Amino acid sequence: MVSNEPTLRERRTTRATSLREALEVFDPAPLRGRAYENFYDEGIVKLRGSNVVKRFKTLLLARKWGESPYQGFLVGTSGCGKSTEMETLRREVQADFATLVVSARQDLDVTGFEPFDFLFVLATRIAEETYRITGYTADPRTLDRLRGWGSEITELSTESINAELGTEAGLDLGSGSLLGPIFKAFVKFRASLKTSSTRKTESKLYVRRKISDLVTIVNQVLDECNQALQKEGKEWLVIAEDFDKADVDPTSLRALFAQYGSILSELRVHQILNVPTYILAEPSVPNFSKESMTDVAIFNRERQVNEASVVALTHAVGKRIDLTLIDPDALRGAIVSSGGLLSTLFSILLDSVLNAIVADREQILVEDVKRAVAKTRSQFRSRLSPSPLENPSVPVEEKIVALKSAYLQGPTDYTPDIVGQRLITLQLVLTHNETYWYSPHPLIVDYLAISDPETFSKGGSLSDFR
Repeated sequence: MVSNEPTLRERRTTRATSLREALEVFDPAPLRGRAYENFYDEGIVKLRGSNVVKRFKTLLLARKWGESPYQGFLVGTSGCGKSTEMETLRREVQADFATLVVSARQDLDVTGFEPFDFLFVLATRIAEETYRITGYTADPRTLDRLRGWGSEITELSTESINAELGTEAGLDLGSGSLLGPIFKAFVKFRASLKTSSTRKTESKLYVRRKISDLVTIVNQVLDECNQALQKEGKEWLVIAEDFDKADVDPTSLRALFAQYGSILSELRVHQILNVPTYILAEPSVPNFSKESMTDVAIFNRERQVNEASVVALTHAVGKRIDLTLIDPDALRGAIVSSGGLLSTLFSILLDSVLNAIVADREQILVEDVKRAVAKTRSQFRSRLSPSPLENPSVPVEEKIVALKSAYLQGPTDYTPDIVGQRLITLQLVLTHNETYWYSPHPLIVDYLAISDPETFSKGGSLSDFR
């Protein structure tokens, strides 16, 4: 029988040769699969001054089969390409480690999650993936105890889950046939965690009091799954992504990485945790190693355009589209205005492609990019306004003072304070190479130059794009 269901097209993973095709290649999402193989550009790494992939790989291999797992933080401006570099790491260590990615945006409720949500997602997905890889997993009795925790965490009763799944109460915990119902319950519980803010305060407090018991069960799952994986010559590596995004609730981040940070230290699994820089200033954050992925410097310390960065980013764009589709001056303007952030560059270029198509052109011109830059500049300017997610809230005036300090002192002796760290999270201040010098993003320099052109005379967009 022929299906009437529409067939979804996959993301384009080859170089675009027309503007219509170019609409599909500037997705800012991390590169995976064929998109990684065709679009990844190693040249960008050389501009950053530190190769975090090689550093993490070396540290992980040194801890393989060791008494204690590797545990590290990864910091860097949101949108600079950290998730794609973690894909590079996954590929380079796949002979030694099976990698599980836990995403704050995909697996949790970014408006408010609890520390045990992270633990539950981590343990249940490792149990499932270990079974998929090896045909073995943790003891069903251990997994059933974890299922009981799922009921406590999500406020979904085991009875209702069993009824929905068509299973009977009074399960035979010694039977391998239990894995199907248990795994299905895990899926249901994890789906509920994405709306965790609706849970009762009493339930949250109860589970927090008992969180050490949950850690014990999680470690049992990790030990048994790592033991099963050893037959493949591997151990588990957990990579936590998207926890540095500006839309992730700061109170939840502080609870997981600071207030209950000790539970992360107790987990018997290799971990790389992507966190915002301000979290590391919390006194109770675990003493993990820290690796920083710095931003591509579009300007040098004298605020002159860094031509090496422009050439490298032009090459990266050329992997995605035929460069004859864009006027060279237009591309240069987009690159400088992006501040070297790949997500911002691709956003500007995507909007420029659309502008050109709407104007019935077959090439992107300066005017198309100028309009896209103006739109993106407006979005950056709006980040100065207080956000409900800011805790505590930072007035616009304080942010502008901090930006001025970053502008004047950034190339030499600037040290971000709490406000400065918040500006880094908002992509308004960028961090450059191993010497850690700083600069405000060119688009916010454009805005500040309107009211103070004498101070902010350099380091913004090129003149044709302001």
